Amino acid sequence: MKYFEKISEKKQESYTKRNVAVGAAGVMGAGLPNQLTGPALLKSMKEIKDPKLYSAAMTKAKQQKIPVTEISSFAMKGAYNPTLKQIYIEKGQGADVLFHELGHAANYKKFKALPKLRVAGMLIGGMAPLSAAVSKKDSTVSKAAPYVAAAGMAPMLGDEVAASAKSIKNLKKAKATTSQLNIARKNLGKAFTTYGLLAAGAIAAPALIRKFKESNKK
Repeated sequence: MKYFEKISEKKQESYTKRNVAVGAAGVMGAGLPNQLTGPALLKSMKEIKDPKLYSAAMTKAKQQKIPVTEISSFAMKGAYNPTLKQIYIEKGQGADVLFHELGHAANYKKFKALPKLRVAGMLIGGMAPLSAAVSKKDSTVSKAAPYVAAAGMAPMLGDEVAASAKSIKNLKKAKATTSQLNIARKNLGKAFTTYGLLAAGAIAAPALIRKFKESNKK
């Protein structure tokens, strides 16, 4: 099966330069939706200022022997490091964010391969635009690239959904009010949207590259 386009030596140099440029632009462009709107979404998240709820989240972290490090500024509000088994959280964030990161810890404990699947999937999804650029426009590789990107991003999206669901569940156990739960859902929804935009860009980029190649065929 012929996946890659055969061209004459005369056109080899220009072909390579053009397609590498298109592929590189696609890789960078895949993250553009997230880069343009992600920071604003995260900034608009409303903090749940309830010491009792935050204390409940910290208590759960101590029970699970997961260190929590508060830092002055963090672009993603919070993060869980599966290698160090440690949570980093922006100072001033509410219990919803901390419970969310504890949700990641629970996910990784149950599915030990998830961290590697997530990283590998994001790399595969991120490189899908480049594979679409260097392959023949009607090849299996080019046609499959958007689906490969979607499959690659699936572990990340699934992990985020599960962590947010655990956050809401733990907030309910900690006696969060209906108002606080609504705020948490909106916050977690905004955070998830940033990941959704990243996935959408990775899926859309290969399809757009294919259309670009079709419109520029000679």
